[in-house]
Amino acid sequence: MVVVPCDWAKATYPIYFVDAESGETLHIVRIKKKPWANIEEPHITNGPDDYHISPDEKRLLMRAGSAALVLDLDSFEEVYEPYMQSWWFFRRPNLMRKFERLGGALSLLNRKVIEREIGFLPWEAMLGGWRGGFPDNNHVTVCTYKEVRTYDLRSGELIAAETNPYFLKSIFESAMGIYEGHTPLGVSSVKLPPAPFTIAASLLSKYKAWGWLHAPSLDSSMKAHPYPGAPNRIVCGLLRVSSRDWFVLPYDFLRGEVPGWHGFDCDGWPIPMYGLGRKIAEEYRGFVEDCVGGRVVELNVMPSFSFGVDPGGRFVVLAFDVDGTYGAERDVFFSFFVVWVDLRSGRVLHVFFQDPRHPCNGAPLSVRVFSGGVSVVYLAGKQFAVFDSSFRPIYFLCDEEVDTVQERFGRVSGVTGYFHEYPAVAPDLRGFVFPFFRTTWEFKEAGIFKDGLPGEFFDDSRYYALSERARREFRTLYLAFFDWDLELMSYVRIYDEEERYLSVDGSVFWL
Repeated sequence: MVVVPCDWAKATYPIYFVDAESGETLHIVRIKKKPWANIEEPHITNGPDDYHISPDEKRLLMRAGSAALVLDLDSFEEVYEPYMQSWWFFRRPNLMRKFERLGGALSLLNRKVIEREIGFLPWEAMLGGWRGGFPDNNHVTVCTYKEVRTYDLRSGELIAAETNPYFLKSIFESAMGIYEGHTPLGVSSVKLPPAPFTIAASLLSKYKAWGWLHAPSLDSSMKAHPYPGAPNRIVCGLLRVSSRDWFVLPYDFLRGEVPGWHGFDCDGWPIPMYGLGRKIAEEYRGFVEDCVGGRVVELNVMPSFSFGVDPGGRFVVLAFDVDGTYGAERDVFFSFFVVWVDLRSGRVLHVFFQDPRHPCNGAPLSVRVFSGGVSVVYLAGKQFAVFDSSFRPIYFLCDEEVDTVQERFGRVSGVTGYFHEYPAVAPDLRGFVFPFFRTTWEFKEAGIFKDGLPGEFFDDSRYYALSERARREFRTLYLAFFDWDLELMSYVRIYDEEERYLSVDGSVFWL
């Protein structure tokens, strides 16, 4: 099955679930028709690491605008969990308790409710989430920008530490400079899920991490994956908790500790990402000089903000972008490297450093790890690198091969005027899929469209200036399936009468 989210199809914001073998559309979710969706434009711009499948392959978690969608892949039953933070409602703990059941706080995803209850927060900029997943078949982890919630799928109950609401209220009021005194709160306790500032506070308290971390701040954010087999743990990336670096670490949020804590020396948990990147880049300086044939003058490293966790619980995958200059003429080189670290200890297991002369060179954008330990690193320019469970590279899709994909799809299918977006690798490694959608270039040149933006498709004077054939083509999207020899195996056509323009602004997902 292939999941196809259409962000530019602004009439209904559809997500298609398509059988890769038969081409049949099995299910359609139309986000714009959900009662909570009009709080803001949905923006279904999912990357390869915004889709997550349960170990038994019966449930899917993905971003769906302002909420996470948990979908039963047998019945297509939909459950939505809002991308809001429960602690927004610290002055109303009775509303916080709505987050203690999966989907229970969906009624709060309402503009009037948010403005009435937490109008002083920049909530529009904070609605959203990423990552998350399934620690096992019975639990799901949903990650907002500033909070992580794990639910039991059997009971729907939240797994989190019990907190005295008066204590919670006083903490937040102090942080925000609000002093209203004690008022009746109506409940004796609430569950507080892990948030970046509470994790930072725990590290400062338990491990005396002053100097590395600063005092907890509401500006902090996080990305998190579930810890395989342990619903009470997450593997998280903490951002803006330090002026020195950002960190990846496992965290037990019921015990308030880091399993396998070692220190900040890049040889265990937590991992300072810039620190580790610079250390490895220096270790490979000689390798780069041998490849480019000159002395490296400048060496720059940028860690990817995406990382992956092996569903089997063996390792975490980190990726880094590298560039610099070499020789007397200060010629420029580009490369990337991938690091596998042990999930239990945080120690480096293996490093793959790409030869700067290799044609597959781009900044790492997303990391996925399939069951069985196969790692896929998606790179800028719609490229990717695939590594087996022993960390050896087995497939690359390079920039010039992306052009070949475009040409072969057009030649075999006879479809012209269509453009591709980011690919998705099949979990069984049979190949990869590219989505193709109609471009607007020729209509810009003809003056029918100014920018070719989605809004222009809802300008009737412009839209009906198109021929009926053109309107049909804009409502059509193709999925093209390729093998590793870049041969087109098959393609699927998606056509939607309810939309005016189908386009993928991100990545599809092959289950």
